[in-house]
Amino acid sequence: MADLGDRVVVRLDRKTLHTKTTVVTCIVLLILVLWVRRFALGPPVPDASFWIVVILVVCGSLVAVVAGDWRSRVVLLPDGIEVTRSLSPTRRLRREDIVARDFDSSRWRGPACHVLITQGGKRVSLPPYLEDSPALTKTLEEIPLVPGAVDVLKDSSDE
Repeated sequence: MADLGDRVVVRLDRKTLHTKTTVVTCIVLLILVLWVRRFALGPPVPDASFWIVVILVVCGSLVAVVAGDWRSRVVLLPDGIEVTRSLSPTRRLRREDIVARDFDSSRWRGPACHVLITQGGKRVSLPPYLEDSPALTKTLEEIPLVPGAVDVLKDSSDE
């Protein structure tokens, strides 16, 4: 967490970020080593260009996931909140436009996260795995919860 005057930047938890980066780096390196061994050193492979494209797409997708994680953050400003999630554009919300928050734990095989709800009904999800920040906790506590989210938060804190 970085405190830059009146701005507080909350990023993904370092341990989670480094673990994901290490795992993806190992997978990409393993794919590339197997690729070099098979295509460059082995006998000619029919349809090699197809497999090269597949390998490059898989490696590129994995690198994009990690790049998105390094970019994800929440910036607390005096008059609003900036949310950058993965490779999506940064969303800036004024505090008076945020009417409620929800806790989304229903995503299939995905991490739970807080969701800010604006006056227009748009839902802006905060990145999961944010580092502990008293400023973020205080800011979220000031925003009223949607009634169903209270039960979900109680259940997750009991575990």
